[in-house]
Amino acid sequence: TMEQQVGAFEEGLNPEQAAVVRHGKGPLLVNAGAGTGKTGALVRRVARLVADGAEPERILAVTFSKKAADEMNDRLRELGVARARVGTFHSLALNTIMREVPALKGYDVDDRDRYHGVVKDALGFRGIDWKAADLTVVSNWIGRCKAQPHRAGTDGAKLFAEAFHAQRPCQQRDPGLLAAAYAAAEEMRVSRRLLTFDDMLVELAEL
Repeated sequence: TMEQQVGAFEEGLNPEQAAVVRHGKGPLLVNAGAGTGKTGALVRRVARLVADGAEPERILAVTFSKKAADEMNDRLRELGVARARVGTFHSLALNTIMREVPALKGYDVDDRDRYHGVVKDALGFRGIDWKAADLTVVSNWIGRCKAQPHRAGTDGAKLFAEAFHAQRPCQQRDPGLLAAAYAAAEEMRVSRRLLTFDDMLVELAEL
């Protein structure tokens, strides 16, 4: 029976973990510390959903670390579920945008922080000549700007630069220079066909 099937996925779990596996439709928040069995409960929940008739391809599980995603995929394979999508925010974003945005084909993923060098080049690009700029401050601001997400040259980026400067007014946070450096860096990044981890999330959000 269906009740027996669900019971099999709950075997060996404590009552809180079993509630995660058994939960029906609608949102569910699982709030627990490290080492309390969240991953195991979520894996069995996915397996239970598939056993109930859900299509594995329509299940999406997102984690923060590759290690956790690999562990969940391994456990799901052991339970006979191989086609559910488990990955990090960035890996799932990359897979999606590469499939859906043809213009990004051929871009290199910036896994060695080459964008830091792009920003450095941008600070002296086309008359910006921001000799006193702190490369780390500018790079971090661009990353925070993309996280909003605000594209270079948008009103959102301009307002974000002004708010950043207002927090601690100083030459290192000059709004006009921040916006100009961001625009120049993005022009260089696109010409070099580079895709940062921040860009993956920006592209996915826009998609």
